[in-house]
Amino acid sequence: MNILGIETATNVLGVALTEDRRLITEIRLNFKKAHAEKVIGSIETVLKEAGITLTDLDAVAVSIGPGSFTGLRIGLSTVKGLAFANDLPLAAVNTLDSLASNAMLWRGQICAVIHAQADEAYAALYRSNHFRQERIGDYELLDLNEIRDFIKEKTLLLHSGVKEIGRYLSAADNGLI
Repeated sequence: MNILGIETATNVLGVALTEDRRLITEIRLNFKKAHAEKVIGSIETVLKEAGITLTDLDAVAVSIGPGSFTGLRIGLSTVKGLAFANDLPLAAVNTLDSLASNAMLWRGQICAVIHAQADEAYAALYRSNHFRQERIGDYELLDLNEIRDFIKEKTLLLHSGVKEIGRYLSAADNGLI
């Protein structure tokens, strides 16, 4: 099964192709205005590198946030157009869940954090035990100055777009990693 995935909710534009859950090829771009200007070209490049066309896809997946409103509109409209024009199923993926899934081998608590605006971030806590992961609370919009209260135990912190996160957290405070 060939699935094209598109991530536009964060500062990084990501386009990837998987076949039967195995990554075939991907592109990640991290510079301003990459989403609107580069998403279609990135899709074309990924498909070309894999030697397939849109008709060879079985589904498309897209990040649905939380994240940049403009980035989400770009990703969703692109993927909806591809899905409808090619009669493909569309899968919606929560951006925080996707970020947390990068730590599937971790045993313990994970906190996924995505920058929102100013000193705010979207965050969620997860419990992971060697390939089994579950969210253990609601998705939150936090003032970053209160993140110490949100994380109450040793936690693996995964973040996107939060510059200088260390000024909000101190590893000595709660044994954060």
